[in-house]
Amino acid sequence: MFPDHLQASIVLIRSCEPENPVFGTGFVIGRLRAETLVLTCAHVVDDVGIETIKVENCPAHLWRSGVDQGIDLAILKVAGLGDRHPLGFSNQARPGQAIWTAGFQPEGEAISLRALTGQLGQERQYVTPQFAPERIDAWELKIDDDWGLQPGYSGSPVLLGDRETVVAIVRCRYGEGQTGVAVSTHCLKQLWQPVDRHQLHKTLLKLGYSAQARLFTKAIKRHAVAAFLIHGDLGYGQRWLLNRLIQRHLPHCLNGKTITIGLNRLGRRNTAVAFWRELGKKVNIRDRQPDINAIAQAVYQQWQTQDILIVFHAVDELPQAVFGQLIDEFWLCLADQTETAVAAGHPYKLLVFFLDYRGRVAQWDLPRVEKLDVQNYWVQTPRLSNFSPADLTAWLEYEDSDLPPALSEKMIEETVEEILENSENGIPDCVFEEICEQYCDLDWDEVQTQWLRF
Repeated sequence: MFPDHLQASIVLIRSCEPENPVFGTGFVIGRLRAETLVLTCAHVVDDVGIETIKVENCPAHLWRSGVDQGIDLAILKVAGLGDRHPLGFSNQARPGQAIWTAGFQPEGEAISLRALTGQLGQERQYVTPQFAPERIDAWELKIDDDWGLQPGYSGSPVLLGDRETVVAIVRCRYGEGQTGVAVSTHCLKQLWQPVDRHQLHKTLLKLGYSAQARLFTKAIKRHAVAAFLIHGDLGYGQRWLLNRLIQRHLPHCLNGKTITIGLNRLGRRNTAVAFWRELGKKVNIRDRQPDINAIAQAVYQQWQTQDILIVFHAVDELPQAVFGQLIDEFWLCLADQTETAVAAGHPYKLLVFFLDYRGRVAQWDLPRVEKLDVQNYWVQTPRLSNFSPADLTAWLEYEDSDLPPALSEKMIEETVEEILENSENGIPDCVFEEICEQYCDLDWDEVQTQWLRF
């Protein structure tokens, strides 16, 4: 017997009209905008009826079809089946490999799901008369079981013996079903490709924040030692921007030392003593009342052999006086110590990031600069704002070749309008969530955990 999660992934396709007895098989390949994607054969959809099709008693509609390219594949969108496990794909197969498939077949007045084993035959190509000389990649199938391929198996997945990856989709049987032909998964890329999370991450790192990125890149080219305030209201992507700046512009620093302080985790202990004790621990100073100069000196010593990144999350949680002390007694003291080494061509960077999640720090009367010709003060980057229609339009235009297909289905203007409408007019965190969850079928909270290192 095959595993329960695979059994649930293979679904029955039939008509909602009782007088139509035709049925076929399909299987879950992913989700998009809260709907489940089911792959089957295009001829199954035609036989069951495009307007009357249902999958496991759930309403469904045709989303993609390979008919116009001569490919006997179709993808259905189903309003349901959210708990079904999507099957993965592989293009790495060879003749003689053990295979496994399962499909629905008539059994008296019932319809049953039955698994079969066999081997891949030879690779082959076929053409359909109306699309000749277009050639479609396929595999011959050899079935070991006595039952053989039965009517209703069209659209069934052909998995390698490990039952983990699909290499083809059953198209037809010959004779009593001991042999058959299956469409290669090579052909699926002409209809749909699953979202590449790594590529999506790289592409999203190019969306918006152009003013902040320009200032940052100029600063790190001129200065090996610098501090930056990233600020705005809650939900404007402060942490996302931090990770973008480091990953895109300072990849070599990822091998250095990172000191991260989550000030929001200190809670009611946001007193000066609690703050300095927390920072002291990060540099191996465990005094109950640590000396600020000693902490700065410890950071300076560690900087002698490696890049140092210091990240203060939620500095808006600090009392203004404590933040002022952080600037005057820690940062300016530390920056002053580095001047001689920097002038001598010290090879490592020392960068500090203050993240303000409520837009408070910029209102405080503290020394800072917005230009880059003043040494030692911290640089206040432009306040984070909503992504504009121009931001989204430029991103969709320039990154078109690397975007998931769902973002290219409509005219750019329509997609921009839809994203802005569902993201409170372009609030960055809402935009990222909308793109990931509604266009790429990814859980934003989950991918943030994977993507945000700092």
